[in-house]
This record gives sequence, C-alpha cells and structure tokens, in this order.
Amino acid sequence: MAWKIRDGFDAFDAFELSDHLRERGWQVPAYRLPPNTQETVVLRIVVRNGFSHDLADLLLADIDAGIAHLSLPPRDRKTMHRTSYSHT
Repeated sequence: MAWKIRDGFDAFDAFELSDHLRERGWQVPAYRLPPNTQETVVLRIVVRNGFSHDLADLLLADIDAGIAHLSLPPRDRKTMHRTSYSHT
C-alpha cells in the first residue's frame, strides 16, 4: 500500500514521517516516483501474511503519534520525550 501526504501540506514531509516511524521500529520507506512524476513522494507499506490486526493498530497509533509530533513547531519537537524501538 502506498500513499502520499496531501499537496500543500507543509508542516512536515514524507521523509520526516518515515524517519519518525523508523525510530519506532517500522520500515515505512519514503521515496520519489520515477521521472515525469518525481515531484511526488510516497510512503509505502508492504503487508505480509500474518500481519495481525493488533500490529495494524500499533502501526496506525505510531503514524498518528508521528503526525502529532511532526505537526508541532520545530522548536517544540525537541522538548518531547522520545523513545526508540529496541530489537532485543
């Protein structure tokens, strides 16, 4: 599944959301489309067999939290407590 951030939205970009999600342990790459559409940046999720409803809920919660965090003015983002995903 792929999606883009709506045109005209300037609080943050897809690359910033991708980075935020990576900090939470998700691999949601952001990349530009091929020539003639390279201005379009999309985020992509590959959903594999066994991806549970619980995992989907966690991903959506982390996307919502990322949007809320990145929507803050940059000076306020630094003051938030950040946690990172542990692979242990």
